[in-house]
Amino acid sequence: MKPYLMLAFHTGMRPEEILGLKAGDISDGWIDIKRVRTRGRVDIPKTRHSIRKIPCPAFVIDELKQIKSDHEFLFGEIDDVTKFRHRWPSLLTKCGLPKQKLYSARHTFATLMLQNGIVSINELAGLLGHSSPKITLTHYAGVIDSRKIDLGKDFNLFS
Repeated sequence: MKPYLMLAFHTGMRPEEILGLKAGDISDGWIDIKRVRTRGRVDIPKTRHSIRKIPCPAFVIDELKQIKSDHEFLFGEIDDVTKFRHRWPSLLTKCGLPKQKLYSARHTFATLMLQNGIVSINELAGLLGHSSPKITLTHYAGVIDSRKIDLGKDFNLFS
């Protein structure tokens, strides 16, 4: 479960995108998202914007390289996120964390990226595979700290 969670928390990928990964989708610090895998099916991603290339931290890629599988997919026979159902709640309990859905890892990624000013709304929309920044704003506008917005020294509406 560790490689799955590392991907989820450090890339913001949807669960079905993670389960659809093959070794060839990862190269030079980037992940090509071009398929999803859920409920035993392999399909195209949710929208055309969901087909994308996203950066992935080197330490996550190193962890993924440790996965040994004869299966064509990185996560082998796990073809639906519900197969983590028994592991996730017990992991949360063990860590003393409140009950959360596994999908919360994606929201944690997005929230932290915005709260820390690492990306703009437009950049986050691209990373998450949203079809427009409006969708991203709908979900995450409340976490943007307006005090961190730099309008620049020359910003003046009334000049």
